[in-house]
Amino acid sequence: MIKIGSLLFYPCSNSHTTKMFPLYFADPLVNVTMKPDTHVKVTISAHQETEVREELIPVYQTVGQFKAQLNQWFHIPIQNMKLYYCDQVRHDTIYVD
Repeated sequence: MIKIGSLLFYPCSNSHTTKMFPLYFADPLVNVTMKPDTHVKVTISAHQETEVREELIPVYQTVGQFKAQLNQWFHIPIQNMKLYYCDQVRHDTIYVD
């Protein structure tokens, strides 16, 4: 194996010639992080959607901790809270002919 610049080459020969083929790049083409996200951006609505906030919340907090944080933001008693998770935004579409 031979290193030229940031490339590593390996020799491949037949009976007549020897060619050099790149093995891999020493510098990565992309940086891939396999760590899970610790915070997510969420949209929170309360009081029949009259109050809407976008927040960055930690994913490792408990539901109780999250409800306490919501209590500080919206002043809703924790025992009166109902939390719903919506994975997708729903859009109502009206088609007019």
